[in-house]
Amino acid sequence: MKHINQLELLQSISFKQDTTPNTRDENLTKIYAQLFQQKLLVAQKKEYWTQQVTQHILDYPLGKQFVLEEVAEKLNMTTRSLQRKLKEENTTFLEIHNHIQFERARLLLGNSTMNISEISDLLGYAEPSVFRRAFKRWTGQSPRDFLKNV
Repeated sequence: MKHINQLELLQSISFKQDTTPNTRDENLTKIYAQLFQQKLLVAQKKEYWTQQVTQHILDYPLGKQFVLEEVAEKLNMTTRSLQRKLKEENTTFLEIHNHIQFERARLLLGNSTMNISEISDLLGYAEPSVFRRAFKRWTGQSPRDFLKNV
């Protein structure tokens, strides 16, 4: 369920002379620098739309149901175009939505005194049972079992 952000990973790697192979060949050093920059650009391009959608969803208040059409409109594109862009990045709007909801639920369960019903309501679920089923689908365990293991 955890997504690895390639862009953050690549940005966290600093390109230093001592990380290149032992060589005094400046051309080889330039090639390594170019390859690093190309990988960084590819990572940025691959995750661009996923990051845009994630940011727009995170901008919504807790409990407000966000829909594909609204996010696409904010990004000035049709829903179909957004779906196509996300597919190119090997994800979907629903996967992004579920990941965000899971992370929010996990944080609320582990770091608050709220009960499951209150968390369910805060996250915008109509009924606690719907939240419980979603949480079990994401983690393989109920929210109550998750709390026991925290």
